[in-house]
Amino acid sequence: AILEGRFEAVETADLLAGETGEAVEEALSLCLSCKACRRECPSRVDIAKAKAEFLHARRAFRGPVRRILDYAFSRPEVLLSLRSLAALGRTRLHESDISRALAVPGPLGGPRLLLFADTFSRTNDARPFLAAARVLRRNGADLAVAAKGCCGRPAFSRGDLDLAAARGEDLLKRLAPALAEGRRVVVLEPSCLSMMIEDMPDLLGEPARRLARAAVSLPAALEEILPEAVSGSPDSRGTVLHHAHCHEKEMGQAEEWTRLLRRTGYDARLLESGCCGMAGAFGYEHPKVSRAIAGDRFLPGLAEAARAGVRLAATGTSCRDQAARFAGLTPVHPALLLE
Repeated sequence: AILEGRFEAVETADLLAGETGEAVEEALSLCLSCKACRRECPSRVDIAKAKAEFLHARRAFRGPVRRILDYAFSRPEVLLSLRSLAALGRTRLHESDISRALAVPGPLGGPRLLLFADTFSRTNDARPFLAAARVLRRNGADLAVAAKGCCGRPAFSRGDLDLAAARGEDLLKRLAPALAEGRRVVVLEPSCLSMMIEDMPDLLGEPARRLARAAVSLPAALEEILPEAVSGSPDSRGTVLHHAHCHEKEMGQAEEWTRLLRRTGYDARLLESGCCGMAGAFGYEHPKVSRAIAGDRFLPGLAEAARAGVRLAATGTSCRDQAARFAGLTPVHPALLLE
């Protein structure tokens, strides 16, 4: 068990089967896997991980409808590709775009980095990825790109630990040459980064721990790996309010983007907006609960910012979708503000 025995009850048939199993699954279905418990609990208990373990053990007891949903939501590239075809405004990631981004001139001899293209960047919105690539190149990074592979986060969240492990192993094989070269792996999507740092090592052991040590967010790469790369006159570019993804908060990264944006000339502030309530597939399966969570602090915070006429930024894909879905607002990924 990936929880090292702390949830041994998962192994008992009484908890998995019948009405008890259904009741536990119903209760856990309301867990957004935001990992706030891991940050706030003195013992660092990770209920999101317990949920994944429980759902994995209970797979044999699940009905056909639930299995179909699990299959679809564990493989987001299928749904996102269909969504991309239906929405002409979406921008897929193309090899020609990557080549142009990597050709951006910059100083030589910078740190060796690899920029990971998550599934959403590849299938629906390549703009943040391409902006990140251009900024890293412009500031001297010796940059490579991983344009294939999935970290396994969606499968992990649905309790399909076998698929999550298989996808993690595939990604490790794809990244092995870059890791052997000593490249840091720059990850834009917070849920992908938390999967690589916190959850994949529990599934795959030492090979994944090597990736966990190499994985880094874009602002951390620019602030720590390229400490002299970005600068700007304070407040010269206007005000930005940034909504941090729940996994950024859990990993202690909530202020990374605001610090970086301030260095690049923005009056950047962290929006005290709680959770957006989307959490991947959660918002589709529990729309009323999702709306209620968003209505607590997320939507009022966005509305206040909109009334003030300031720019909004959000790192998480789900967060940006939720803002568009319920508020008709379009926060940008903060990477787009660096150019």
